[in-house]
This record gives sequence, structure tokens and C-alpha cells, in this order.
Amino acid sequence: MKCVKYVFMAIFAIFIGCDNANDSNTESAQDSKVDSNIESKVQITQDSKLDSKRNSNIESNTKSANSTQNIESKIPANGFATQKESPKLEIIAALNEPLPDMSGIAVSSDNRIFVSFPRHADNHSEFALAELVNGEFIPFPNREFVYPPEVIESKTTNSKQVIESKTLQEKSSTQEVTDSITLEQKTSIANSIESKSSNSTDSKTINQTQVIDSKTFNQKSNIESNFNTWLVSPHGITFDSDDNLWIIDDGKRSGIKEIPNGAAKLVGIDIKTKKIIANIALPVRDDVHLNDLRVDKNVGKKGVAFITNSSFGMTPSLFVVDIESGVWREILINHESTKNDENFMAFLEGQPHTFSKANPRFPIGGADGIALSDGRVYYTALSGRGLYSVESRLLSDFSVSESAIQKAVKYHGERPACDGLSEDSNGNIYFSAFEQLALVKRDRQGVYSTLVADSRMGWPDGLAYANGYLYVTLGQWNRLAAFNNGVDLRKRPYLIARVKVE
Repeated sequence: MKCVKYVFMAIFAIFIGCDNANDSNTESAQDSKVDSNIESKVQITQDSKLDSKRNSNIESNTKSANSTQNIESKIPANGFATQKESPKLEIIAALNEPLPDMSGIAVSSDNRIFVSFPRHADNHSEFALAELVNGEFIPFPNREFVYPPEVIESKTTNSKQVIESKTLQEKSSTQEVTDSITLEQKTSIANSIESKSSNSTDSKTINQTQVIDSKTFNQKSNIESNFNTWLVSPHGITFDSDDNLWIIDDGKRSGIKEIPNGAAKLVGIDIKTKKIIANIALPVRDDVHLNDLRVDKNVGKKGVAFITNSSFGMTPSLFVVDIESGVWREILINHESTKNDENFMAFLEGQPHTFSKANPRFPIGGADGIALSDGRVYYTALSGRGLYSVESRLLSDFSVSESAIQKAVKYHGERPACDGLSEDSNGNIYFSAFEQLALVKRDRQGVYSTLVADSRMGWPDGLAYANGYLYVTLGQWNRLAAFNNGVDLRKRPYLIARVKVE
């Protein structure tokens, strides 16, 4: 997929050129705004039994976006043509404080919508994965798995304080009843902790990860602490053909250089039962950025996952994981098809940004978007314009050598500069074309067409196709402070939208 997440390596110029402040055309583009009234139904669902009002991070199953929003959107001076808001783009959710910017999106065959909230750009304390239900974000599969442990612990501690206070007040008159209540509460908390521990080790593949044919540097092998028991920074999410939800956790948190063992992992969830069916730790070096993924159930005993590593440094690649065994390997490290294009330039909201190692004005990022179509794994680099693919069957065979895989890589020509990809059953591949503020379709014959162009798509991120609609998260990663001389240009609400595919 995915996103402009490489906050550690890139600095953007303030969008709308600073050196030409008197340019009337530029000022016009900066000042032009579009007001759009969006009614958001993202509300707070209170958990009155255990939650204290002082625990704002986790006292509800959902977080609120104000019910009615007056959204100001700048119409950018697009590098190709000035876009306006399109009636084709249907806004299905608007995220306000305290919800962070989202990234991945996945939609099941029966239209259940799931969204990921990574922590590598903002080390937030909200849920990392949620289902969008009737306008509300519900932590999924449970709160223990999607909140940081310290948030859960804080909630439990404050709940215990409330219980003890109640016990003290009632002690003089109803000692036996109070003791009974206290015992029941302690038992409930203990059972909850025991249940969390049991659920977190549900997958047979935990601790079975082995490195096969890896070219990585200083691989780590032992899982530390409890980082494999919760989603640290989930990025790409997708469904397999059996409607199981798959999540790639890059394990990276903003402000923390290291990726602890167990933090980076591949997770599978049965959405009907909320059972974790796979949890495969990927001990990676600290510059690895596991970005997006696809799962092919037609290869391997239980399927094979293909993952893009866009890299926080300069070692992008692909990861291939056999789900049944937990065995994995990294391939195509800094290959022509996965690496950064050092001559790359893109227009972001109308302004040119050139890739540079020494003085980056565009986020560093190699292999990023990924799609599975007609038995081939398609992928794209964030700082690049080429579309490449390899047969899924070949990638899933671990006996095939690296050199043989390199020879099998197919180049499909240029495509729009993009982040996330998606696909449908008819051989179409979809692109989040950020330069054109658009969503673009490539058919099986290689012909491109624009589905929709809209001023609100400054950085279309995660894509998901389902039942005739293309869903998109409209992130604002290009406006992060790290890309704009320390000034955070993001403006809530963050939007999730969809467009009908004709």
C-alpha cells in the first residue's frame, strides 16, 4: 500500500512555495477553500462497568468524531490540473480528535469495513485496529490486542482504585457484601488477564519463525517481552479468499529507533469468531518497514503471504511467509523493481518534490503498494513509476533461488506515482494516484483510466475493492511536520471514502 510513513528520513518543503509569497496565483491557490458539511456518526460507546472518566484513552469502545463537521479543504494548485470536489466520491467516515490518522483498509465479502491506525508516525495511545460499524469505530478483535499494554494497565489500576474506594465506604455497614464484591472484581480482573494471555498465544506459528535464504543484516531470533501479544503499528490489512483478515504489523513506534523482537509480525484473524488464527513474528532489522500485504490461498498448505518492505532506510525488499509453517524469507533487496528511484520527482499538492539522499524533499520509500491478480504478485515503489510483477507460484517456492526470482521479474511499464494498490476479480488493478489527486484503474490489457479526481485526495493511501466499490483512506501523511520544516500541516477530519466502479 501504502503510505507516506517515512517521517524519519524525509523533509518536505512547506507546500505552496515560500519563496514566492507575492505570487498572486500561488496566494489564490492557498486561499481557495471548499466547505463541505459532512455528518459523522463516529460516537463514543461508554463501558460503564470498569472505565473511569479519568482514563480518556480507553474508557470507551469507540472514540468520537463530532456529529456534524464543517470541513475546510484547500483546492491545491495541482501539477496537472486544478481539481474540485467530485460528487462521485462518497465520504463514509470523518475522523476527529482524538483519533489518529489511519492507513490500511480492508472490506470483507459481506461489506464489513476494517481500518488500521499505525504508530510509526504518531505513537498514539488509541486503538490500532477497528471495525467501522454504523458510523462507529469498534476496537477489533478486542481492546487488549489493539491498545498498548500500559493503557490497559492504567485502566485496570484506576478501576481497582474505584473498587477499593467503594469497599472502604461500605465496610462499616456491609462488610460481608463488600468483601464478596471485592473478591468477585479481583476474580474478574484475574480471569481477564488470563484470557488475554491465552488469546495472545492462540496461533501455532508463534515462536516457530525461521529465516530461510535471507540476505538481511544481523537477524534477530528471540522474541522479547510481550510485543507479540498486541498490535504495535499495523499498516497494511487485507482479506484472503476465505474472508480471513490479515494484518502486517511493522512494529515501529515514533520516537523509538528499535523494532523489538516480536513487534513486527504477520497476524491473521477469523472475523466471524474473532479468533487469532496466525501470529508469526518476523525478527527484522531496524530499518525494515513492513508496509502492505496480500495472501494467496492457492499456494502452500494454508496459503502464503507476500509483504512489501518499503524500508525506513535504503534496503527495500519483499518478504514471503509460509503461513502453515511460519517459515519466511526476504528477497529482491534493493533490486531494480523494489528500490528507490534516486532521480524521482513528484508533484505533491501542486509543488515539485525531488528525491535526494542528502537533502530529501520526498519520503524515502521503495516497494510499497501490492496487489494479487491472475496468479501474479504486482508491486510498486513509493519513489518510482514502474509496475512490476512475479508469479505467485514462483515466489512461494522456497527452493527457487534468488537469481531465478530476479530473472522472473516482469516490468509492465510506467504507472501513476502512487501509494496503495487494490485489485478485483476481473484483472483490474487500482492505484492511489497522489499527483493527480485521483483513483486510477488499469485493466487487464494495461489500459489506464481515471475513476475519480477530487481535491480532498491530497494523499490517497490504503485501497480496498469490494462488491463494485473502491474504498480509500484519505491520509494526510505528506503534511506531517517532519516533511514540512517542523510544521504539522494536517487538518482534521481525516476521511474515509468510496467510489462506485462502473
